[in-house]
Amino acid sequence: MEPSRTAVFLQPAGLQHRYIRKKHALSDIVERPERLRAVCVGVAAAIARLDAREVRRDNKTTLSGAEGSTVAPLKQGTIADDLVNALDRLHLQAAASGAPAQAQAPQESVVRLVQSRATLDIYTHPAVQFVHGEDPTLPTSKGYLRDLGSWCATSQEKINEGGSEIPPGYPQGDLYRTIDAIASAAATVCEAVDMVTNENDTSPRRAFVAIRPPGHHCSDDVPSGFCFINNVVVAAAHAHLQHNINAVIILDIDLHHGNGTQALAWSINADTDRKDLEEDARAAAGSSLGQPESAKRGLKIYFGSLHDINSFPCEDGDAELVQAASTSLHNAHGQFIENVHIEPYESEEDFYARFYDKYKARLLGKAKAFLDAVKATPKGTIVLVSAGFDASQHEHSSMSRHSRFLPTSFYTRFARDAAAFADQHAEGKLVSVLEGGYSDRALMSGAGAWVQGLADAGLASTNTTEEDGQWWDAKDLAKVKYHHLP
Repeated sequence: MEPSRTAVFLQPAGLQHRYIRKKHALSDIVERPERLRAVCVGVAAAIARLDAREVRRDNKTTLSGAEGSTVAPLKQGTIADDLVNALDRLHLQAAASGAPAQAQAPQESVVRLVQSRATLDIYTHPAVQFVHGEDPTLPTSKGYLRDLGSWCATSQEKINEGGSEIPPGYPQGDLYRTIDAIASAAATVCEAVDMVTNENDTSPRRAFVAIRPPGHHCSDDVPSGFCFINNVVVAAAHAHLQHNINAVIILDIDLHHGNGTQALAWSINADTDRKDLEEDARAAAGSSLGQPESAKRGLKIYFGSLHDINSFPCEDGDAELVQAASTSLHNAHGQFIENVHIEPYESEEDFYARFYDKYKARLLGKAKAFLDAVKATPKGTIVLVSAGFDASQHEHSSMSRHSRFLPTSFYTRFARDAAAFADQHAEGKLVSVLEGGYSDRALMSGAGAWVQGLADAGLASTNTTEEDGQWWDAKDLAKVKYHHLP
């Protein structure tokens, strides 16, 4: 079995982050710790399927297990049987429960499992400061990160006093519980960036990072939609500051528009464009600073989103939010933005006949045009994906209220295509980060399909004619009861 090119990062610190006002109905809070457990089941199913396929391909009778042991190859059976086998074999239960780290999946497996314990200081970390920091000496400074830390530190005290841990003016359904989970989520995406940029030939080039809370609705100083730090933009900043990445492609496939990510990308691009214009003016005046070209390049970001224009944050019809979620702007004022709206379809066959290639062409085609415009090099480029699964056909109808959804097979196929794009234009460097997805079935099937797609793109044995949607259909998902979750 060839070395893994795909890694899955699990961060159990996210389980600490929960709603704590007991007098309110917990069922109203969809961004809950159990989301990570459902993702673990989907990851286990992906690994079970992938490893079983590799065993059949190689005609082997044993698989290398954790800590040098051997286990029998997976028997042909139900999906539920296979995933329970994989959960036991890969120690996903320990990762999700917060128990001490166990041996990870062996390096020669199709997928490498990383049980992360990464954390950072949000007040000093360079990438977090790049995205959310402000100069505290300025009289106009809002001190967002300091406020966030204070909200978390005093949350239990305020609840005990009969109040709300959430300041007036912010959505009261959001969660402010522990800064540890927020910091660990940001740290884990940086850890994944470090892995995929490692030039060691055996280091995976693709990663899926299962973290919470999510991040793509958070702008520089406004938390929104369960998001408090913008994880994917922090990953972009970390890649730029620590690994000399100057061109970042962000693809967002959540049901909801990543308004915070787009706003941050706009701000970063505007700043880089201003500095470029100033440098061009100095050069034209004969007063160039004489720096090498590589030292002059700032961070530039392409943001491409596939989402439902009728859902949050646009559901109330706010003109500014709807316009932002419909923007298509390329190489104008330093901006590179493409927003694509999910359209209704009649069947899975109809979806692929009419829409998939169009979506892919717009998102990835514009990404290629961005790379050409900024004269990016593969070494200086990375692909980041905000991987939300709340557009899944298996999501709660109360979440997907406008009948705009995607078939499960979309996640496998788009993961393959995004990975192939990264192979061609970014030396394979791709980090995908969990965003939305709120029903267990959407998360299990979406995460499983996504990990399969990432791993498939790196395997010579990939059979692209395989039925991508047969990870779990509705009847299979119904068989997976809560007690199967780690």
